[in-house]
Amino acid sequence: MKNPKKVVFGVIVLVAMVMATCFGNTLWGQDPLDSLRKASPKLAKFVPPVPTPASFVADVPNVLAPASHELVDSRIRAAQDAQLGDIGAAILPSIGDFAPSDVALAIYRTWRVGRVADIGNTQRDLGVLILLVPKELSPTKKGECFILTGRGIEGIITDATAASICRNGIVPHMKERDYASALMAGIDSITTRVAADLGVAGLPGTGAAETAMAIPLTLTGEAGIDANFPQGPSSNPWLVSGIVLGGLGAAGAGIRGVFYVRRNRKRKCPKCGREMHRLTETGDDDFLSAGQKFEEKIGSVDYDVWQCECGEVLLPLAYKKLLSAYSECPECHVRAQKTSRRTIRAATTSSTGVAEKTFYCESCKRTKKQRIVLSQISSSSSSGGGSSSSGGGSSFGGSGSSSGGGGGSSY
Repeated sequence: MKNPKKVVFGVIVLVAMVMATCFGNTLWGQDPLDSLRKASPKLAKFVPPVPTPASFVADVPNVLAPASHELVDSRIRAAQDAQLGDIGAAILPSIGDFAPSDVALAIYRTWRVGRVADIGNTQRDLGVLILLVPKELSPTKKGECFILTGRGIEGIITDATAASICRNGIVPHMKERDYASALMAGIDSITTRVAADLGVAGLPGTGAAETAMAIPLTLTGEAGIDANFPQGPSSNPWLVSGIVLGGLGAAGAGIRGVFYVRRNRKRKCPKCGREMHRLTETGDDDFLSAGQKFEEKIGSVDYDVWQCECGEVLLPLAYKKLLSAYSECPECHVRAQKTSRRTIRAATTSSTGVAEKTFYCESCKRTKKQRIVLSQISSSSSSGGGSSSSGGGSSFGGSGSSSGGGGGSSY
């Protein structure tokens, strides 16, 4: 008989090799790109490393200013804290001969975007990946926007909706090379839709409007509360409140200032290079569609049109109201749809419930009703969507589960 110690040692080595192969990424923080490199070396070249724990965005060509990068991260972190799932973003200079959907899916699964939760939990596999390829950097001179959805969100952000967000919300900013605004427009559209879907937002005792409002509040609250908050039981509560409120107000004013500057900055004519001027609210109506005019009328979107003396006109730039009660209608594609919900049978700790959602578009008068299964109430449901990142220190939830659904637009 062989030496028992050698046999035991051999078994241990064999088990370790199997575990390293199957679970290496999780147990030892192995680069998650390794498995993709083995399966598809060419595709793996276009997948950037997962962002550090402090970020959700991989800006490979460095087109975002540091302040803009931080602003985008803050908005995504606010949505994550509000239990609206994961949002990842990748800006690449090229995707080679691959389709945007293939690259986005590879990034989504490699980064492990999406919440890990129990079956039946509304936070399960809740994630989105925004892929941008700037036209001026692409070897093919073709810009791309693609939004890939996780399994838990594809019923809310459908393929058509994802394509519409790219086409109407993101690409207009990409044409102006304003990639921070492009990402913010995409993030706002996604979080608004998820927050409006009460069956998914699912915060105990929180309605859709309250959930949506939690996003900017959390965002402004990121601006250094820990640094300014007095520590210890002897702190003056009135002083604490004043410092916190003052910090929130200053941060909010700063964010509004950034958006104001971006919207009102001077623009050069792409045709003759002269300075363009922005048309008045009545003067830009000639360049707006009937749907866009209706959006301005109800206040869901505001449009800017810039014109040059040479006659060149920039496409209408859309600025969506962040806390609007309206979402985009899938029929007429006008942001004039309102959603309401009534509970038919409340969920309990022993059974699921049923609710009915009604979608009504004030523009085309489309009405649709949808039945929703309300998740059974459990003591762990409120924390199931907040699982920590998987190995490697990722900012994301660790699911990576996607069927490859989504949509996009080229320009």
